[in-house]
Amino acid sequence: MKMVLVQTPNYITPDVRTTCKNLSESKPIFIDITAPSWAITNKCSLNAKRFSEELGGSIIFGWNVSVWKNVLIDCIGHAVVLKDDKFVDVTPNKYGNSKSLFVQDDNIIFDYTNDMSRMPSKMIAISKAKEVRRLIIIEEEIYNIKIKYPITSGKIALNPNDGIKITKLDKEKQELIPKIILNHTYHNEPRICGSGKKFRKCCLNKFK
Repeated sequence: MKMVLVQTPNYITPDVRTTCKNLSESKPIFIDITAPSWAITNKCSLNAKRFSEELGGSIIFGWNVSVWKNVLIDCIGHAVVLKDDKFVDVTPNKYGNSKSLFVQDDNIIFDYTNDMSRMPSKMIAISKAKEVRRLIIIEEEIYNIKIKYPITSGKIALNPNDGIKITKLDKEKQELIPKIILNHTYHNEPRICGSGKKFRKCCLNKFK
């Protein structure tokens, strides 16, 4: 079952607007994702660099803002290209979205000469549930482990202790997600598994 939890919002809700204001003074904008065939998911900095070198344009850094409805707002450092006075998102979206919600932030810097350089990441809770707060802490702990290692094109080779920590954190994360889904998804809402059916007629019993 493919769960579709985090999405580019269709419109800017008050929660999203407040989050964007806290991220940057720039206004959030929706950008069409037009990824070349060579572009790699989760490698926005490298994709933007290659695009600008081969096709022109300037690399612009900021935040890609996605939402898990009723649960949290996911803010990930992101690079797009400004070409002919138009923003272009040249990185495939791992959730299959055709648009991204982007907030320019000139304070974000990516050092292409440093293998340890990383984009920032933030999760903002919408829900006050303890499971959501714990999920955000887990994601932060996993991120803090991974940033100790250089960027690679494939899997990160973790030392044994860090590998054990991430395995435990991932296990707890997978136990939390069904609880959060059950407590934050209304019965008539669609698309947890991407089928288009209502939650109560498709996925509800799978999470009980």
